[in-house]
Amino acid sequence: MLGWLLLFLAIVLLIGSLMVFFWDDIRSFSDKHFYKNKVYKVLKYYCDEEDQLLLNDVYLYLQGDSDELTHFDHIVLADKYVYVISDFYAYGGIYGNITDSSLFVRDYHDQSGKIDNPVLVNEAKVRKLEASLEVDPRDHMFVSVVVYNNSLQVPAGIGKKEQSSWFLPVKDLEKTLKQAEKDDVSPISHKKTEALLAMLKKRSDLIKQEVVTPKKKKSKQE
Repeated sequence: MLGWLLLFLAIVLLIGSLMVFFWDDIRSFSDKHFYKNKVYKVLKYYCDEEDQLLLNDVYLYLQGDSDELTHFDHIVLADKYVYVISDFYAYGGIYGNITDSSLFVRDYHDQSGKIDNPVLVNEAKVRKLEASLEVDPRDHMFVSVVVYNNSLQVPAGIGKKEQSSWFLPVKDLEKTLKQAEKDDVSPISHKKTEALLAMLKKRSDLIKQEVVTPKKKKSKQE
């Protein structure tokens, strides 16, 4: 009996040691596979609780586009702002200057790589959306939001939470939305947000049906 108990304890200790040793990899694996769903659940819960409108996986042709589609992960149409949200996942840590066109990612194995700055990429998409909808950027109706996985190491200097642009972890998303909706700005009428949602959804659904789905089917066949 004592022998079996010692064997059990040895196995538990071995498993525990392996989990500690590979913890960063385990956490990153979980983030990579469940991160997008986590962002969606946070937004769905927030919109249900606060009676706001949510669109997911939106495809649009915007002003100046000929045959290039613009994709939005999520659009939240709330009382004070319209939040254009991009999911961003990276493994390890991110560093650089948030105003530069490129940032750098270093993983837990000390390997580095350059990426397009996700904040500037999303801000550019927001500007195109504003232009297409003939919304004046000075009205600050739209907010660019890039949400990254909680396991990503981000220096304080790279984080961003200005009125019209955010770069923040998913754990801060809900509370930041609630805080922003307390801003002392003129609200957007429900009639306007509902009409905007209906228009965006109609365009996106049509593009998915005529362009996106056929492309995906063709890609699978190849």
